[in-house]
Amino acid sequence: MSKEASLFEQQLIGRQLALKELDDTIPQHVDEKELIEIIETIPALNDSHCQRCGSPSNQWIVKPCFACDTTCYYCVSCLNFSRLSSCTKLYRLTKERTQFLLQEMWRNYLSFSYELAFELSSEQQRVSSDIEQAIVEKKELLVWAVTGAGKTEMTFKGIQTALNQHQMVCYAAPRVDVTIDLKPRYEAAFHPLTIPIFYGNSEEKSGIAPLMMMTTHQLLRFYHLFDVIIIDEGDAFPSVNNSMLQHAVQQALRPDGVIIWLTATPPQSLMKRVEQGQCQLSILPARYHGHPLVVPTFKWVGNWAKMLDKKSCPLALKLLIKRYLERNIPFLIYLPHIERMLQLEEILKREFKTNHFTSVSSKDELRQEKVQRMREGEWDFLLTTTILERGVTFKGINVIILGSEHHTFSSEILIQIAGRVGRSVDQPTGEVIFLHHGQSQAMKIARKQIKHLNQLAKKQK
Repeated sequence: MSKEASLFEQQLIGRQLALKELDDTIPQHVDEKELIEIIETIPALNDSHCQRCGSPSNQWIVKPCFACDTTCYYCVSCLNFSRLSSCTKLYRLTKERTQFLLQEMWRNYLSFSYELAFELSSEQQRVSSDIEQAIVEKKELLVWAVTGAGKTEMTFKGIQTALNQHQMVCYAAPRVDVTIDLKPRYEAAFHPLTIPIFYGNSEEKSGIAPLMMMTTHQLLRFYHLFDVIIIDEGDAFPSVNNSMLQHAVQQALRPDGVIIWLTATPPQSLMKRVEQGQCQLSILPARYHGHPLVVPTFKWVGNWAKMLDKKSCPLALKLLIKRYLERNIPFLIYLPHIERMLQLEEILKREFKTNHFTSVSSKDELRQEKVQRMREGEWDFLLTTTILERGVTFKGINVIILGSEHHTFSSEILIQIAGRVGRSVDQPTGEVIFLHHGQSQAMKIARKQIKHLNQLAKKQK
């Protein structure tokens, strides 16, 4: 095989891509017969749906097409990846060529092992065995484990088993922050394995490895590559109730592949699959250190939104901040959306001039850097939106939610936010304060479920 064709197939292995998504177009001097032997093409849009994202034809738009000088349909659902029109083709390697390249990859690996930073509890070992068994028996599994239960470490045994059977494994999460946070933990466990990570602006764009990490959206680029896909927090935005991402998971999975779901707040759709016998269930109601989840405290704060509009800090919030600062307790303040967060930040800059704090949101390009500086103790506290509802850990943190009654804060989100507190074995307690202007149903459900999980954990002791 020529060097040019080989470079081209390295971009395509395990993937299904439009020509625009490739780093380089097909070199003109590559033998066409040579390409036909390793590449197959399909129309990007067939009569009923988009071949990449699964969107039905009634969601397509008709516009003049500059590629073929006529009028074309094009899919708007996956436009962020590249424009797919009626005249567009998707490229992928043949099954035979893909299998050959996978065999060549596996030659570089003899066997896989992992190291744990701590010994799993008996309950963690039970769930770890459930995950391994599901992978061996190729049965879909939902792992419902409380926040701080050690879900990451419980996947190691199953991943090891899959890799030693030459099965391709993918870890996918809805948010880039989660994948970036967990990549070093998986690499430390499976050292010296290098794990590529794929997300919107990641430097890595091509190639494969036995274990890969990515945001859930990136699965749209893959085709029948993975034997095991572990989906962390599949209930989180934008995964929940997203038919396009559900299609992406099924398309990236091999026909006989298995899905392992990890979450502290399973959505109704998954629980329904469990009830119908289509998915197995493994529940872990206790944290790895054995201490209960921190139960939220409800505290009335008054019309906090009106106070912020008047450039005033609600008294209950001000007193909490002062108390935490005096005791050198790091804390997070959650707000329902970016505008309110920025309002409060300006107010607190006047109220607490000598303290160090900042804010983070989905629009903050320095978000990851700020989060790391918070972990390292450079900030006294951090203001945030729901972008930090899950997947991040801060040692010894307390949590305040201002406006917990707001519709942005569903019961699932409130449970996840509360789960930021008490995650470490040497600091397993703390405070979760819901500052509200009237108790919402979501608040009551969140507190009730946390108490229920604590009761289950107590019974299992």
